[in-house]
Amino acid sequence: AKEHPAYTFRDYSAILYLNEDFEGGNFYFTELDAKTVTARVRPQCGRVVGFSSGEENPHGVEAVKKGQRCAVALWFTLDPRHNERERVQADDLIKMLFSPEEIDLSQGEQSQEKVQTNEKHVDKESEKEDQPVAIQETDSAEDRKS
Repeated sequence: AKEHPAYTFRDYSAILYLNEDFEGGNFYFTELDAKTVTARVRPQCGRVVGFSSGEENPHGVEAVKKGQRCAVALWFTLDPRHNERERVQADDLIKMLFSPEEIDLSQGEQSQEKVQTNEKHVDKESEKEDQPVAIQETDSAEDRKS
């Protein structure tokens, strides 16, 4: 159990490795006895090791024998008391500016309905002009900028 004051807000931990030009410095997990190594991770630039932060994951780092090990330690919490004020304000602003359909782009049904509606509209227009019309949906970087 997490007991105060020992990082009670840490639900998940991660380490992002920034280099690999050193010797030693392996990350490892152990059994609850903190002696029996169960897994060892060799750092590589860009590799991320993530795990739950509870007592179920005792871990450590071997000494660096040569060079310098560069890494970023990250901690995540699910505790709403630690929400970032700016993030909460941004979420509120998005909710205020956009309708729920515009915000939730992950639901395929709504996107599919919009595509079908657009196709029906185009079909009616193409019937008038008697010319084929193609619709192509893209998600390029240019589209996201506008």
